[in-house]
Amino acid sequence: MSYYIAYGSNLNKEQMKYRCPTAHVVGNGYLMDYELVFRMYATIEKASGEKVPITVWSIDSECEKSLDRYEGYPRLYSKETLPVTINGEMYNAMAYIMNANIRPYQKPTESYYRIVGQGYVDMGLELEYLDRGILRTEDALQINSEMR
Repeated sequence: MSYYIAYGSNLNKEQMKYRCPTAHVVGNGYLMDYELVFRMYATIEKASGEKVPITVWSIDSECEKSLDRYEGYPRLYSKETLPVTINGEMYNAMAYIMNANIRPYQKPTESYYRIVGQGYVDMGLELEYLDRGILRTEDALQINSEMR
């Protein structure tokens, strides 16, 4: 067994049940010094003083293979092991992070946003963080257009 950090569509219980039927929720927490943004799909970026609500799942090797396929690993997303605290206990857990410059900042489709939003509801996470991710993406798009 290993631990996996979900912050996007894999917060959604139906999505995870389909992809990883043997996965179990360990608990919720925050990934510190990161922020949620969208490059069409959710990703996280380092941001001092920020935090992203997450769910940690316990997964087996078959589940990880399934997630690798879904996340487009290693082309679209890379894997990083990050420390997180869940219910007072420290875990080293794997997170998928979109590879730099693989996609420009882009707001998610409405259907993808609904899937992630349902995941936030499923896990009891604060939807304001999802909305902040959209705002950060819009800010990044604005900055990029001004630089042209």
